[in-house]
Amino acid sequence: MLSEEGARIVGEAGDGRECLQTAPTADPTLVLLDVNMPAMTGWEVLPWLRRKLPDSKIVMLSSLSADGLEQRALWMGADAYITKPIDAFELPQLLRDKLAS
Repeated sequence: MLSEEGARIVGEAGDGRECLQTAPTADPTLVLLDVNMPAMTGWEVLPWLRRKLPDSKIVMLSSLSADGLEQRALWMGADAYITKPIDAFELPQLLRDKLAS
């Protein structure tokens, strides 16, 4: 869906460690970071990404919707927090809305 909206996908990672290895060389403008990943969680990866990619927008994704989790994500350096499930067709507009606020 993001490609159809004009986004260029510069990388994908199957787990937290792979994200740490590939993100700096991909130099993304936007990172969609799942909270629950194998090897390392999104919570473990987020501070590192924020330091290495200070100009990138980082959006945390999770099926967990507890009120404190969004605040935790923002406090740790995420630009937004989105609760899954997400309608893929609505994702581009949802990202625009979340990142605009």
